[in-house]
Amino acid sequence: MVVKRIKTTPLADVAELLKAVRAEQDLTQAELASRAWVSRPTLARMETLAKGDMSVSILVRLLDAAGYDLQRSTSGKP
Repeated sequence: MVVKRIKTTPLADVAELLKAVRAEQDLTQAELASRAWVSRPTLARMETLAKGDMSVSILVRLLDAAGYDLQRSTSGKP
């Protein structure tokens, strides 16, 4: 499996990015949640930022399950 890298962005953008990653991999919320060992409602809350819900550890697991990882970088540098 090829691991793709993404840059972090503001929280609202992260929610949109999570939806886009899932769509790019052609996964339903249930499929991605199952692969990451989280509940589908948790994933749905993260995708919509319901209740400001965004867990970094769960985000990392979801991205990993979709073949992505987070990359730390300084502004303007890869």
